[in-house]
Amino acid sequence: MWVGVFVNDAGFIVAGSKTVMSKKQYAGVPFLSGPPMPPGLGPHFRMHLANMQKSNWEMQQYRTHNGGTFGPGPSSGPCSPCPGATASPQRRARSSRMGMFGLIHPSQSPILDQIVHKSQLRSEQDRRAWRRLQESKVFFGTGGATPGTRKTWHYRRVLGFGGNGLAAHWRVHEDADRAHHDVAVKIQLRGWRSLDLKKEKMVMRKLSHAAHIVQEVPPEPIGKPARKNIPLEWREDDSSDEYDSSGDEDTPEYRPANRRRRKARRDFTPQKPAAKVRRWFGPPPTVNNDNGPPAVGEVSGDEKDFIMLEYLENGDLRNLIAKVRNVGAEFPNRVLWSFWLCLTKHLDEFIPPAEQKWRRKRMVHFDYDPCNIPKLKLADFGLADEVKEQKRDCYYVTRRQYNKFYYYAPEQFTDEWDFIPTERNGANIIEEPVAGNYGIHTNIRGAALSMWSLITLHYPPQPPLAGWLDLDADTSIVTYGNLLFNGQYDHVDRELRLMVNRCMAHSPLEHAEENCARVPAAPGEDDARVHHWLQNQVLSAQSLRQEVGDPARFLRSVT
Repeated sequence: MWVGVFVNDAGFIVAGSKTVMSKKQYAGVPFLSGPPMPPGLGPHFRMHLANMQKSNWEMQQYRTHNGGTFGPGPSSGPCSPCPGATASPQRRARSSRMGMFGLIHPSQSPILDQIVHKSQLRSEQDRRAWRRLQESKVFFGTGGATPGTRKTWHYRRVLGFGGNGLAAHWRVHEDADRAHHDVAVKIQLRGWRSLDLKKEKMVMRKLSHAAHIVQEVPPEPIGKPARKNIPLEWREDDSSDEYDSSGDEDTPEYRPANRRRRKARRDFTPQKPAAKVRRWFGPPPTVNNDNGPPAVGEVSGDEKDFIMLEYLENGDLRNLIAKVRNVGAEFPNRVLWSFWLCLTKHLDEFIPPAEQKWRRKRMVHFDYDPCNIPKLKLADFGLADEVKEQKRDCYYVTRRQYNKFYYYAPEQFTDEWDFIPTERNGANIIEEPVAGNYGIHTNIRGAALSMWSLITLHYPPQPPLAGWLDLDADTSIVTYGNLLFNGQYDHVDRELRLMVNRCMAHSPLEHAEENCARVPAAPGEDDARVHHWLQNQVLSAQSLRQEVGDPARFLRSVT
């Protein structure tokens, strides 16, 4: 399928698109109740097929429809993705419909502090978040996080909640001492035991001491006992060893000699797959921080999983954008360039030094947006993953659904997925130029989308609006940032807009590679002007805490 667009005289996109789909694709039956599966399929293949059909339909809507939700989709057949893998790509019919991009509003999560009973909240997720907040108040308020110490915990407020958990601000005091430590505590919404939080801890430890990454609070200042082992789970879509290191050990400068080559799956003896199945369904393994031998054992019944992070009092980037828009202001170019420099430094934390390029891993954040960027450090690694190479198709299909609405990457929503066979153990996706090709370029696009929101004060367009960008007289690429050149944002340096637009290219191979973090020597604004903007447009702006009338009408902003 092709992205059809209108292009104005300047060569920039001005309209959205519409998909022409065949009648065969509309069977009128939701996925999970569609045609029966062929006989003899195992449960893993059935789940893979359902995931591919569901993801293809949702991303087709994401590419072509306005709105913030996915509707039920058709089932085009028991053995093919949706739309069918046997169909040929069709060009999209052009239409005059513009893409929709909404205003960025401040987070309304602190309203949970004003709720007195769960019946005042409508959605189950909101009620679950309120219940977990009350449970955490009891646990931390009674010193459950620091047993055997004289530390006292004082609750301050909710910082936010969403699909990956709830974060709250706590102040830890030493008895008879006015000194305190402010921390942000993250817990899971579904209960105290969370393998997702364990995984997030492992990722953050691999990024410890990174200047532009929110860090875990060291256990010593707050009296929390250090944890020796972190239980991990075996993933059903990945049979190789997950997290075979804690990230704390030293790494040699050069590639070690005589590295054992990985054996192909077809060369496995029957005992090898059987041993891996036993590991998947057996007790969870653990990884020792002290580099000792792995231990296997059950987790204690009273275990409580949570993460304590450094507290950043200025909030996240979304609230700053909403505050600037609320007072009718714009970001000065020097501020925008500084933010872009910080956003690109987020990416440096994922890349090893050049001399250690051999140990590079494709760590993808999968949740890169203004909500997760406290000014200006990257946070919320609940979806972060080190994407491996040469894996089965099901490995990449699972990661296609990682992200928030408005922030899906072309590697997730491209229509290349519509023509990939539904072979769970196949090797079709690893050769695709865009589909499933997750890597550092996925983080680059996330940084560019956050910068797009800083410039426009809006969420990215939905559906994504693709257009041509001319790099020179003979070279043009497809990108999703051409709205930066519609005349409304000419006050922003053209070089910065070109850089952001280039980093929003459809193909990972066409992203900007050089001078991404270069800041012009003379942006045209002196220190006095930037200081005046900061004092009068940001620091003195009225608070954007949402005033609550009827709490039952509480609706959270898009998360």
